[in-house]
Amino acid sequence: MAPIITLCRAAMNGEMEKVEKILPTIEVTLKSDEKTLQGKHLMKAIFQKWINAADALLEMIIMKLPSPVKA
Repeated sequence: MAPIITLCRAAMNGEMEKVEKILPTIEVTLKSDEKTLQGKHLMKAIFQKWINAADALLEMIIMKLPSPVKA
């Protein structure tokens, strides 16, 4: 959790040096127009590229919902 918190705080505080240092480790590359974003918008762009909502939702459905036979 510590790296995620560090990334969030750096993005929200406008510390682009820290953000640019963390991004290669999570394999995220920002476009030039995304690098100009600030605060919440920057954090949202990073997390949308890092954690795909469709994959996370599908995995949650598979893990949490009972099988049709049990239901």
